[in-house]
Amino acid sequence: MIDVLICEDDFRIADIHKSLIEQYAELNCIGKTNSIIDTKRMLEENKVDLLLLDIYLPDDIAVKRLGEFRVLRPNLDVIVVSASNHDEHIKKSLRYGVYDYILKTDSLKRLKSSLTSYIKYFHAIEAQQTFNQDTIDHLIYKQQQYEPIKVLPKGIDGITLDLVRHQLMTHQDGLTAEELSEHLGASRTTARRYLEYLIRLKHAKVMPIYGIVGRPERRYFSL
Repeated sequence: MIDVLICEDDFRIADIHKSLIEQYAELNCIGKTNSIIDTKRMLEENKVDLLLLDIYLPDDIAVKRLGEFRVLRPNLDVIVVSASNHDEHIKKSLRYGVYDYILKTDSLKRLKSSLTSYIKYFHAIEAQQTFNQDTIDHLIYKQQQYEPIKVLPKGIDGITLDLVRHQLMTHQDGLTAEELSEHLGASRTTARRYLEYLIRLKHAKVMPIYGIVGRPERRYFSL
């Protein structure tokens, strides 16, 4: 079992990442933190194999603390999931040997691909007793094959889109645009825009639900 810790100060995104981890039998989410100090405490007190790490945290820029995390857990692997495309953050993360660096602009599908690859990498490196150049190349380059990220249309934000997908997946009886707007803290117009975009992608469907009187209610469901 691969023990995973989520460090993310937005609880909604942390919940999405936890739900994604729970889809894998090989992964075990041991907890969620939202600060450097809590992350260090969890690393001190628990076995952690993989850290999903946001960069911008309330008490510091997390990339500055990668060395401290490694002191606490020398075998720790890190996947950065951040809105930061700052060159120094990316360069420092790569120099500290993070397994992956994923921008939040459209992170969910990309993170799923990375976790799938990481599971294979983790088991391969744990099982390997002797190494030749082929096995070393396989571990270093990980043979990751990511689908190119499509540019999102104007008015569609990647983080909000992930939140909408998550809400649809967790509400199996569907959501109206009004209900979704309450979950997002956004207007009904915004909620409907994201729902209709997911329908165009064939990631959602809409069904009219007829009540006793009045116009039918449009409910959206995940596909």
